[in-house]
Amino acid sequence: MVRLEGLSLAFTAAVLLHNAEEAWWLPRWSRTQSWYRPVGDGEFRWAALMLSLGLLVLTGLQLHWGREQEVLSAVFAAYVIAMLVNAVLPHLALSLLQRRYMPGTASAWLGVVPLGLAWLLAAASQGRLHLAAQAWTLALSWLSLGLSVPALLWLGRRLAARRRG
Repeated sequence: MVRLEGLSLAFTAAVLLHNAEEAWWLPRWSRTQSWYRPVGDGEFRWAALMLSLGLLVLTGLQLHWGREQEVLSAVFAAYVIAMLVNAVLPHLALSLLQRRYMPGTASAWLGVVPLGLAWLLAAASQGRLHLAAQAWTLALSWLSLGLSVPALLWLGRRLAARRRG
């Protein structure tokens, strides 16, 4: 049986690599096409850093208390599922539609997707994943993550403007 803790760490490392790839190349890419709202380097890197730090905290909590606190496994599962969706929309979809690489696609499909699927399968086989019973946690987690991205970009723009001004 695959250890869920090891998969949690490997998945987190893959997401951190994915975030780093995006932070490095996505802002410039966003300014060269019309399908995606352009983002500045500073604002996007700020958002990617904050999301990465949040994932590190979540991973630590899930590793420490995930067996006793079912909600932590549910929140981690929601993050995994959100990253799987992110690999398809926008990464794979825009890369195919534009016939041009969207930054983050390779790291998503080579690391995040296989490790995320492995984590979900291992969690389910170990009785740590009950999606139907945890639907409210999934919904709240996705809503929080969905709202945090624009909020972090907004805050990043404010911080970058303040730094320039």
